[in-house]
Amino acid sequence: MAFLTLYHSLAEGSALRRLLYVAASGVGSLLVSCFASPDLSTHGLCGLSGIAHGLMAVSALEMMTKSDPRSLEHRVGMVCFVLVAGKAAFEALSGRMFFTFLHFGLMGQPVAVSHAGGIIGGLFAAAFMRA
Repeated sequence: MAFLTLYHSLAEGSALRRLLYVAASGVGSLLVSCFASPDLSTHGLCGLSGIAHGLMAVSALEMMTKSDPRSLEHRVGMVCFVLVAGKAAFEALSGRMFFTFLHFGLMGQPVAVSHAGGIIGGLFAAAFMRA
């Protein structure tokens, strides 16, 4: 649900650019997970949380860049970006996920670096489209 909500809330009007954000976040999440998680070959990778984190970072950037720096929207975007980046950094550095109690063991083993990878991929896509 978070993925669909974030995808729908992107300010970008072009469907192709939106899909580029999704693809880049997915690729970033996958690549970082492959290189940083030794358990990936035994536990696998599932879910859209890495992509959702990438879309959250892109959405926060949109809020910051498309509004006046003194506006409430700009400040909310900045707070959201700091929170999602900080959460992903904590997870990547500690190897522990926030909110693991919500998984109930039904979705496989969460990969702590996948969220950071999604954010990195989303930011690369945003930088690529700005250039």
